[in-house]
Amino acid sequence: MPDSRFFTRQGPFTIEQIALATGCTVADPALANLALEDVAPLDTAGASDLTFIDNKKYRDQFLATRAGACIMRPDMRDLAPDGVVPLLSPQPYKSYALAAQMFYPATMPEPVISGRAVIDPSAKLGSGCRVDTNAV
Repeated sequence: MPDSRFFTRQGPFTIEQIALATGCTVADPALANLALEDVAPLDTAGASDLTFIDNKKYRDQFLATRAGACIMRPDMRDLAPDGVVPLLSPQPYKSYALAAQMFYPATMPEPVISGRAVIDPSAKLGSGCRVDTNAV
């Protein structure tokens, strides 16, 4: 789970939205409207989480996962545990990274210069800078 001090989770997203954004194919289109709330590793994912597998050495974790959906190669589709919606991708790692960016998009810090920061008078700061309290 990403640290909430630094990352703000977005979503939930439907499996269909995730598939469109990541280039995946939904193995069971009847479940495309299922909403997922977060991303998680195979071994800790729950029914509202998206996970992935891109290496067969994690097969045992894959077979035991309780994830709602899993991004995987098409040749692993038949191994998907009951209750796990397969999202098929030729590049599961890349697809999962794109999905993680949906749930945790990059944010820019609010530009501000603290009155308690020490800035040399000759320093040139670009627009949009953030200089926090006690920065020197």
